[in-house]
Amino acid sequence: MADVGRFMSAYRSHTIWAGDLNYRIGLPEDQVKNYLKAGDYDILLKHDQLAAQQSLFKAFSEFGEPPITFQPTFKYDVGTNTWDSSEKRRVPAYTDRILYRSKDLLKDSVETLFYKSHMELTISDHKPVSALFKLKVKTLLHDKQAEVHQAIVRELDRYENECMPDATISSSNVVFEEIRYLEPKKKQISIRNTGQFPAQYRFKPKLQDERFCKPWIWVNPPAAMIMP
Repeated sequence: MADVGRFMSAYRSHTIWAGDLNYRIGLPEDQVKNYLKAGDYDILLKHDQLAAQQSLFKAFSEFGEPPITFQPTFKYDVGTNTWDSSEKRRVPAYTDRILYRSKDLLKDSVETLFYKSHMELTISDHKPVSALFKLKVKTLLHDKQAEVHQAIVRELDRYENECMPDATISSSNVVFEEIRYLEPKKKQISIRNTGQFPAQYRFKPKLQDERFCKPWIWVNPPAAMIMP
């Protein structure tokens, strides 16, 4: 695409970047034109600044590009297929590019059907480029997704039920019967973890109370972890 700063399109895991990237060929004008007359594009591409920046991981290092088999797309006299004849005599260059990047793990997920320039268009000092790609994309199977979701929910419910604490207590009432002053008296209750996972217990006061028992009574231990 000529005279376009950049154009990015992304569908799922694929990115196509097309535009005038303004990279040049690092050779003098006369050498470039001599190679062009001989049709030796490979030597020109070895001095392509974009390829150099990619190899140095400075720009577009994650992008690929289809093989270039056409002559440079910049710079022409407007209305012609003649190289720049102005005072600047710009060196021909591959400034117009189409790059692609795929994050898809599928093998061969990008296939190039064509990559070409359009010499017949002369309304600009660039020659537009176009490409056609065949892409593999990941699609969501909604029926399968719902089936997997339901299976996961069932599994989580089962696991949650298994993780629920389960315990038994020998008595919910403790009766000390006759108590005398300065005579310690002790009672025992048993709490048993009958579940499959560790459980905790803790004596808690009633909502209106600060303590769960009178100050002359204590529980040891008031809280603990019980293994299955």
